[in-house]
Amino acid sequence: MTAGEDRQPWDRQPGESPKMFHAFTHYRDLGPTRSIDRAASAHRTACEGQQADGKRASRYWSRLSGRWGWAERATAWDDEVDRQTRKRTAQEHTEIRIRHARLAQGALTALTVPVRTVIDALQQDPTLMTNLVAQAKANPMALLAVVSVVARVAGMFPTLATMERAALGITLAPQPETEERREWSLATRITGDPAATDLAIALLDRIAGSSEGPPFGAGASGEPDVVADGSPPQPPHP
Repeated sequence: MTAGEDRQPWDRQPGESPKMFHAFTHYRDLGPTRSIDRAASAHRTACEGQQADGKRASRYWSRLSGRWGWAERATAWDDEVDRQTRKRTAQEHTEIRIRHARLAQGALTALTVPVRTVIDALQQDPTLMTNLVAQAKANPMALLAVVSVVARVAGMFPTLATMERAALGITLAPQPETEERREWSLATRITGDPAATDLAIALLDRIAGSSEGPPFGAGASGEPDVVADGSPPQPPHP
């Protein structure tokens, strides 16, 4: 490909002298509000050391503009500047999305490490669960403190997952949130209801295999799938 084929409208054209092209650059670089008068004034100020005087451009400048198609070439230049600007903006947006996705992924990984560690430890040493059940029976408030921490950590996952999806351009339909879910966390409801506390301990018993009562899910009669009567847990009064 020759140099002529590479030449763009805003470049120096064949037969255009350096002096003529220099005059065009003043016009080109003024932006969309450009005019021949302003281009001539910019030349006198920047290149001839004169003060801005608001004089009209000479006929020489007008002839140059008409001969070399300044208006069309300047419009092509504006389009190129806009294209380059949009390209840079798109690249910056992509970098931001990648950075935000990495932040969300890192946070999710950091939050799941303790959970995976505990699960691995329980699988390797079943006595750990037995000890946890015994501690919960001896000090139910300690169990509730653990549940509260777990609930708070779990509450971060939806926000981080949404952040990651948004950064990657994945859109999901918003899920409505009820007043109850906004006002009462799982830990708060368990803490405020003794029956819920007993159920939490029974769940640990079932998982650990240390329960002396009926299997988890059995009712007061010991028959499977029979649930004892009782009102549902209520949130504590403020």
